[in-house]
Amino acid sequence: KGVGPQSSWILTRECFGWRNFKNRKQLGAFAGLTGTPFDSGETLREQGISKAGSRRVRTSMIELGWTWVRWQPDSALTQWFIDRYVRTGTKRAKRKGIVALARKLLIAIDTSRDTRVPMSEVYEFYAGRGSEQAVIQAAQHHGTERAKMYAYLYLALYYEVAGQADRARGYVRK
Repeated sequence: KGVGPQSSWILTRECFGWRNFKNRKQLGAFAGLTGTPFDSGETLREQGISKAGSRRVRTSMIELGWTWVRWQPDSALTQWFIDRYVRTGTKRAKRKGIVALARKLLIAIDTSRDTRVPMSEVYEFYAGRGSEQAVIQAAQHHGTERAKMYAYLYLALYYEVAGQADRARGYVRK
């Protein structure tokens, strides 16, 4: 739960569709989820997040962070968030922590390093470099029901967001 058609569309089109990030720092900076230090020689402190980069990706990831905490209460990331930010009890600490969680989630879903079948083909399709047929063929070649389910799911999401509901329903029914 949490990554629906709208947020997946934003992430694939803005973040992973055609940009290649060399490392996690570049990815976090692109979304504006990195800190901005203030260093005047004697004084060294953080000024909050940079807010440079894509506002839509940053907003989607922060919403995804709150959803993650709600629906994945037993995950290691949620426990890290609770231990580090929630136990202090202030609203400001929670807001600060959710940005850190959003950055960790964004880095975790970087699909360019996902080698599962058919995720690399889905990535290429979303980026406009692959085809619907390549996604289906990769899943069928792999032979597992799980691979086919993911192929149909991501194709359905793609066509749902693209406004082709009938085509999306065809993949959901398979």
